[in-house]
Amino acid sequence: MLYDRTYMRSPRLTNAGSLCDLIIFVLIGSFALQSLLGLLGQEEFVKHSFYLSVNGLTEGKVWTLLSYGLFHDGPIHLLFNILGIHFIARYTENQISRSNFLLLVSSSLMVGGLFWIFFNNNNNILLGCSAFVLCSLTFFCLKRPNEPVTLLLLFVIPVSLKPKYILLATLLIEVYGLSQSEITGFGSVAHSSHLGGMFCGGLAYLYLIGRLGFPIRIKFYRSNPSKSFKKQPPSKAGGFNYKVNFADNTNFSKEVDRILDKINEHGFGALTDTEKTSLEKAKKQFGKD
Repeated sequence: MLYDRTYMRSPRLTNAGSLCDLIIFVLIGSFALQSLLGLLGQEEFVKHSFYLSVNGLTEGKVWTLLSYGLFHDGPIHLLFNILGIHFIARYTENQISRSNFLLLVSSSLMVGGLFWIFFNNNNNILLGCSAFVLCSLTFFCLKRPNEPVTLLLLFVIPVSLKPKYILLATLLIEVYGLSQSEITGFGSVAHSSHLGGMFCGGLAYLYLIGRLGFPIRIKFYRSNPSKSFKKQPPSKAGGFNYKVNFADNTNFSKEVDRILDKINEHGFGALTDTEKTSLEKAKKQFGKD
């Protein structure tokens, strides 16, 4: 298990409650409720109402794309995810805003669920928040690829590794498990959901470093042919500064050359008032640049 002290120095944990602690509390409470309903003979109700399945989605139970993350297949499954949230997801929470972190939790579960649906078009069910844990692991490893961390092998043996190697090994294991176990129908580990979470973590990292924008905004600029210059606020000298507003600098240069050629051939007096004004403004612009 990864161990990192960075989050312990975060002012967020001293000024506001940790969302990771809240998530852990909710998961424990959900598991207790799941166990209680199971003892009361209501396990099938929980399964059909909150676990993710192809049949459930076709019946309109779209909330199961999120609710499946609240329940787990036994205490060991729950324990591993809680440890992942405590040691890994807490770092992710410390790096982004609370609203973005909540968005990351929900989106990782939905993307992980959709990945699982794509590879499991049968009567299988999905439960557990492993997609979110793998999302956080991916974000952590991409954010700090070369800073060694301590991995407790079998929770006993400390091993120092660079996060980028941890991420690569995890990715290879999940891809191998998907192709050799999940797709072939052997094993019960939802590798496709894990890969969906990792994909979501990669997108979150790209968004953080500015390589990806949500929503995508495209700006279009339109020039005004009838207005070649844009008036700017008065300068300290009391005059005006002008900003050239030509859509094509090549056309602007040609226009200036044409005016200069006209001066050479016919003299300055041959210029129109518009040409004189344009030449004067161009001289101020070039002098400023």
